[in-house]
Amino acid sequence: MFRMTPIVKNLLIINVVMFIIPKFFLPIIHSSGFMAEIAIRQFDQYFGLHFFLSDRFIPTQILTYAFLHQDFNHLLYNMIGLVMIGPLLESVLGPKKFLWYYLGTAIGAGVVYSLAQAVEIVPFVNHARAMMEHGFDPADLRLLYHEFDGNGTQFLPVLDDFENFPHEEFTRQRAAALVRSLMKAKTEQHLLMGASGSVFGLMFGLTYMYPNREVNLFFIPIPIRLVVIVGIFVAIEIYSGFRNSANDHVSHATHIGGVLIGFLIMRFWKIKSRHY
Repeated sequence: MFRMTPIVKNLLIINVVMFIIPKFFLPIIHSSGFMAEIAIRQFDQYFGLHFFLSDRFIPTQILTYAFLHQDFNHLLYNMIGLVMIGPLLESVLGPKKFLWYYLGTAIGAGVVYSLAQAVEIVPFVNHARAMMEHGFDPADLRLLYHEFDGNGTQFLPVLDDFENFPHEEFTRQRAAALVRSLMKAKTEQHLLMGASGSVFGLMFGLTYMYPNREVNLFFIPIPIRLVVIVGIFVAIEIYSGFRNSANDHVSHATHIGGVLIGFLIMRFWKIKSRHY
């Protein structure tokens, strides 16, 4: 019989409350639709995880991001994972260890995500800073713009003016401002929200302890071992992460990070697998 455990119940409540506040409570406070939209955006910007070079980054975001969700479906899928897997793991680890495991995978997944972002963002920022320090011409600015790889069409008029009048002081000042704007926009291009890193950590934790436990998936008529199911999930995440499709807005690095940190925590605690 299904039983909701104490830590899972409290985590579920916190996630739901953090979803309700910006989506329902703030619009009631701000009767103006425009002001409500600003308040919601500020709420997400404050608690969601920004890249560590962003002016909006706050160290506490490395944890608070895991309690924010973009929309109802995002919240629903993560909470289904928490409620399905969490009680099983909490009953084995105990409430205290389970809480540390959940929060640890959330923080660790956020760190892994930030490191994955750094591979792309840090070289861009270094390039922009070098341009500001040593000077640049229109070709350099055009290259930086292409490296930006984002929705930067609003910057094109400045870029075109600089190419047409590269020696005019006014256009050079605007070009320098554009470099600073691109650098700022790059560091603020992504905002991480969601509990999926911890959910993947929970999924791995249960598999680590009971790798040979067989489960039935509703679309497959035969029982499959947990280690096989999770192995397939992880392989898909790794493939999707390296594929890096432009239309894929899922943070695969966060999912992989949750699994990796879950493994490290289990090894640190010297938890042994139960092969039955």
